[in-house]
Amino acid sequence: MPGHNEEIISIYSPDKILNVYDQKYWWVDEWDPLVYGRKYDFSKPFFQQFKELRDNSPLMSVSNSNAVNSDYCNVNDQSKDCYLISASEWNEKVMYSNRIAHDKDSLDLYVVSRSELCYENTFCKENYRLFFGIKSQNCSHSYFLYDCRNCQNCFGCVNLRNKQYCIFNNNTPKRNMKKRLKNLI
Repeated sequence: MPGHNEEIISIYSPDKILNVYDQKYWWVDEWDPLVYGRKYDFSKPFFQQFKELRDNSPLMSVSNSNAVNSDYCNVNDQSKDCYLISASEWNEKVMYSNRIAHDKDSLDLYVVSRSELCYENTFCKENYRLFFGIKSQNCSHSYFLYDCRNCQNCFGCVNLRNKQYCIFNNNTPKRNMKKRLKNLI
């Protein structure tokens, strides 16, 4: 970045010969993007010229808009207290996740939305305290669910709908639930 020599957080490694600007500087009007323009040379291949243009034009170090205490995020908008999330928006206190939206206090999510206090979920939405869930929705206080909907206090279940207190798809009386889970773990 012209006139700057501080270290920045970037998706590009330092060994790359690229012009990388801090995202805040990249958006200001202090530099002229037309300076990097080139005349098209019909005697050279198009993609060779395009690569030269790309390699010489300034690139934004990360795309992280309106972030609060979320410096290590990319392709991210409106996040607060997040770490290493990408392709995400409107998250709070979420870490190590990708393609997420409107999640809170969770980690290791992939394609998850509107969930809270969740861990290691994939293709899930609208869950609360779901751990190790895949393709599950509106579930709470549950572990190891696959393709479940509106389930509460379930463990190791598949394809359940509107169930409570199930272990491996079998109904379990609420009073026996803790005892059975202790034997499993």
